[in-house]
Amino acid sequence: MRGHGGSWALIAVLIGLAGTAALTAAGGARRTDTAYARFLGSSNASDVTVSPQNGTGLPSFYAALARLPGVRALGAFVGLQALPVQAFPLKPNDPTTALVVEGSVDGRLGLEVDRPKVTSGRMFRPDQVEAVIDRATARLLHLEAGSVLTLAAFTNEQEPSDLGHAHLLEVRVAGIVTDRTTVVTLSRLPPRMQLSPSALRQLGPDYFRYDGAYVQLARGTSADEFGRQAQALADQYPETAQAGPDAAPKGGSLFVANEADEVARVKRTIRPQAVTLALFALVAAVAAWFIIGQQATHQLFLSSVDNPALRALGMSGGQFMAVGLIEVGLAAACGGLLAVLGTVAASTLMPIGPARLAEPHPGVELNAVVLALGALAIVLPYIARAAWSAWRMAAALHGPEASGAARRAGTPSALGVIAVRAGLPTSATVGLQTALEPGRGRTAVPVRATLVGMILSIATVSASLVFGANLVHLVRTPGLYGQTWDLAVDGQFQHLP
Repeated sequence: MRGHGGSWALIAVLIGLAGTAALTAAGGARRTDTAYARFLGSSNASDVTVSPQNGTGLPSFYAALARLPGVRALGAFVGLQALPVQAFPLKPNDPTTALVVEGSVDGRLGLEVDRPKVTSGRMFRPDQVEAVIDRATARLLHLEAGSVLTLAAFTNEQEPSDLGHAHLLEVRVAGIVTDRTTVVTLSRLPPRMQLSPSALRQLGPDYFRYDGAYVQLARGTSADEFGRQAQALADQYPETAQAGPDAAPKGGSLFVANEADEVARVKRTIRPQAVTLALFALVAAVAAWFIIGQQATHQLFLSSVDNPALRALGMSGGQFMAVGLIEVGLAAACGGLLAVLGTVAASTLMPIGPARLAEPHPGVELNAVVLALGALAIVLPYIARAAWSAWRMAAALHGPEASGAARRAGTPSALGVIAVRAGLPTSATVGLQTALEPGRGRTAVPVRATLVGMILSIATVSASLVFGANLVHLVRTPGLYGQTWDLAVDGQFQHLP
């Protein structure tokens, strides 16, 4: 064992590198697939969005809605008619004029319900005139955490055209955030800004253009059941039908959106990347098992040259097999340990794609259960593969089996014999025999394992190229995935004529 220690150490390093790639991809697949769900859990995400279609839920309806038995938490918001000062004078097709400015009226949205993930800076303070924006808005308006933006706010009776009639409000950008709508952009979203409650108080209700509430339901409450309860409650609040003193005697209809539909679409968008990582982990593990396993088997063959002398000194077949398993087991165990350490270090690279934005705990991941199972999945297959070879070499030392094995090892390959009989050139014959004859003793090579490893490697590369080409073609051809229209028209809360 000391004589071959360097070779086994190299095999251990190879097992560690291959195991790191496989375990990192496998852990990344799990982390990618669960990132959005964990993001929703950590952000205390809402399940339903509620908004009166023709009226308002302020000042009383949302407070009553929060007291329904199926409601766990509620955060009310309002939308403003406000634009950044740099958007004036207004120009056609200027994306800054589409800025959506919303804010929490009860101090819960963004802090207790639908908490965004802060990627730069911090969350706004409720008692400060501050705001948070997403990454796309930050790029569009050339803002960063700590920047100050001047908003021009208009009342509902004013047209957002004359800057001279606007109420100017200086807002500090506290942070850049990622929320549930910006992890995966399912449609073209306008730039968005969320104001603190203090910023809303600087303006007052005259500047509130629309309002709504994000509702988190209690476990076991369905969105349909809640929608019926909310509509029944709205009938008791005339403010939901028409804002102002001339309210109708009966409440108006509600817009109720089930967020589960959007969650399902986001998960379907992320899942192919998780599946790709899982398939890569599987192929990498199998290819490594064939390729590195053949090196371990070859090392056992090299060590078996001394077996006849050791047998003459009294070693039994079981002891020969035990020695081989110990050698492979030690190398595999050291490789598994290296793989675990490498996986922990490489976990900062995961998850990938949009899931990386949603990951609530980015950085190093240390999951003892997953790492322990991964280490066993690395060590045991190599020992199992070596057990067969060790048993064959131990059995070959006994009587007729030994001479039979020697004769088989010296027998030329059938393809080489066919090449000689077919009269192929000497170079072709020698090449076939060199490639396909396993040899014997120190010249023995695991031919079958080598061929399988090469086939897997070539198949992996070919499959990756084909998959990539087809994916690019699919993305560039919307009709293949169902988008057969040319234009989408959205009337928001109004009916299309």
